[in-house]
Amino acid sequence: MWKFLAILASIAAIMFVFFGRKERSNDEIETLVKCDLCETYVTKKEAIASGGKTFCSKKCATEAKNDYDRR
Repeated sequence: MWKFLAILASIAAIMFVFFGRKERSNDEIETLVKCDLCETYVTKKEAIASGGKTFCSKKCATEAKNDYDRR
């Protein structure tokens, strides 16, 4: 039984060395930006840019435009 556990532990250690956790590259790390209206954070990829501002959704972008038009 102990031999089996020792062999299993050795195999696990070897696999960890060769196939261990890989560090994420900068391309895989997503940047978060804050919505200028509701201050929710979304990924830069999901964000909506309008009028030099950043929004989390079409709803926030529309509300901000409507607020600006009312002034």
